[in-house]
Amino acid sequence: MSRDTEKVEVDSMNRQEAHTFLGRHVLINEGRSGSYVGTLLDIESPAGSPWKGRVRIEGIVEAPDFNELLTGLEPLSYEKGEEVYLPGRAVQPWHDSFELSYRQSLGASLKERWDQASEAAAQAEEKRRVLQMELRKWQMEHLLSEDAYVYYDIVQKRRTLYIYDSLKEESLTLEGCPFEFELKVQNRWEPVYYSEGRRFVTPDGEEYTAGEGDKVRLNKEQFDPYKMLLNELETPAVKALERGLSKLKASHENCMHCHNSLLVKLLGSFEQQSFQGVNFITYETPEGTLMVQHHYERDMYDDRPDRTFDRFEFTLDDGTRMITSYSTPLSNDSGKEL
Repeated sequence: MSRDTEKVEVDSMNRQEAHTFLGRHVLINEGRSGSYVGTLLDIESPAGSPWKGRVRIEGIVEAPDFNELLTGLEPLSYEKGEEVYLPGRAVQPWHDSFELSYRQSLGASLKERWDQASEAAAQAEEKRRVLQMELRKWQMEHLLSEDAYVYYDIVQKRRTLYIYDSLKEESLTLEGCPFEFELKVQNRWEPVYYSEGRRFVTPDGEEYTAGEGDKVRLNKEQFDPYKMLLNELETPAVKALERGLSKLKASHENCMHCHNSLLVKLLGSFEQQSFQGVNFITYETPEGTLMVQHHYERDMYDDRPDRTFDRFEFTLDDGTRMITSYSTPLSNDSGKEL
């Protein structure tokens, strides 16, 4: 496979230097599309014309940059083993060793991009911390949290209590609502769960009675399917999940997608006392892609504690597998590799 390209570079070689690199590695810099190492196979240097070189692509020194929309990377300019004819001004000397395969060098260059992005994220987080301290010093830290919440008014229609979003003009019944709210009590926000009637209960068991027009707010993070799943799981089940993630060098922050069918079934559990299903969770880490299948079973009782069973099946894209599980009433939290 061969093709012509007209990439212009500054640090090019003259034809005399190029002859000394025959059979050796050279560098091709394609800007945002990455930098490549190849072997200079042949030189064409007709009198009175710029020289050209035939180069076989061996690997990648620098991965392509992000595209303008940040939805992916710029495409690779060359494939493994591809032979290209390049004008001499596009060929640069390469003085280092190069022993990686095309695939290995691509992985190494992508890992370098990852490290650069991680460092930038760490610096951004430190800047956020400094700005938060400044806002706290000026007693304006509340500005950071306002966008993180949805605010509602409490309204009552007949005997049913609703929360009303005046901006969207939407209402939601509180009956069976699983979210943790914050109720405004004497100009402070108290974390509460809806109980029944007009009563809300704090995690410590303290009760508040809400009236028409009282304010509640809801952290938007609770709308995230993964956050909602973690909130529903019992603590030992969360630990079983975290144990598997930790062994496979992943964490909650690596979650990219969560299919949460459990929430739908829980919201419909007023008519259904027993149900089972599977959630699918995908994590992306520097080690690769991790898929978790969360198998669950729920039996709801009125006269005794509910029975729950959770099994997490972990599969890495290199074939590594693991299972952790939790069930009541045995509270069996275990993990093993397959």
